[in-house]
Amino acid sequence: MTIFLHETRRGTKSLIIWMAAISVLLGMCVVLFPEMKDVMGAMSEQFSKMEAFADQFNAMDTMMNDFGAFYAVESTSMLGLGGSLFATFCAIDIVSKEQHKKTADFLLTHPVKRTRILTEKLISVLVRIVFFDLVIFAIMTALAVAVGEPIPENFLLLHLVYMIMHIEFAGIGFAISSWLSKSGIGFGIGLVMGMFFVQTIASMLDWLDFLYYITPFGYCKTNIIIESGELDWVKILIGLAICAASVVSAYIVYPKKDIT
Repeated sequence: MTIFLHETRRGTKSLIIWMAAISVLLGMCVVLFPEMKDVMGAMSEQFSKMEAFADQFNAMDTMMNDFGAFYAVESTSMLGLGGSLFATFCAIDIVSKEQHKKTADFLLTHPVKRTRILTEKLISVLVRIVFFDLVIFAIMTALAVAVGEPIPENFLLLHLVYMIMHIEFAGIGFAISSWLSKSGIGFGIGLVMGMFFVQTIASMLDWLDFLYYITPFGYCKTNIIIESGELDWVKILIGLAICAASVVSAYIVYPKKDIT
């Protein structure tokens, strides 16, 4: 497991930076929630008298008085989008860097099969993503308890769905890395932002609902998950199938790839 250990150590700094950044941003929202709830409560009576704003304010007031609903909204951009970028960055360059950084000549002269190289690199990516998600979950749970907010019933389930989404993005990024002979960071950013944009478009136009089956964000409907624990298993299974197919393609392409 030499390659696995090397890649894991090499990715530790990036893991810590991403984990710290998202923990701080999302943690600030959790810590500030009680104060914001008090402010919204004080404003509630005043806005309720203004008919023009009553409906909009009532919707916001409901979110601000329910920690689960509030967390579902705030985590979408921070843990959903930010975590997906982290997962993609972990995988998008892990194979191709051996070629564009000219280290393949050294690595491939050793008695190690290319499939083993892929396997150990893939395990390293998965370990970092799982660790990332578990630590974020533990920190957010601890902060919620610290500020006196009850843990939502489906809090763990929400984080598990985020982990599935992160793994899917990593699987796609891993495949792209095996296909490329240069850095794929640009592809990674485009992939995640593009899928987030697709989900946004689908949420605005009902006749584009089919786009939810294309993007990993389509099955991570945080408000539904946190409120009812209901999962869209069809979209989740499609996402896992895409992830598996991407990884399989890497094992087909990379062993036959001409690396010069």
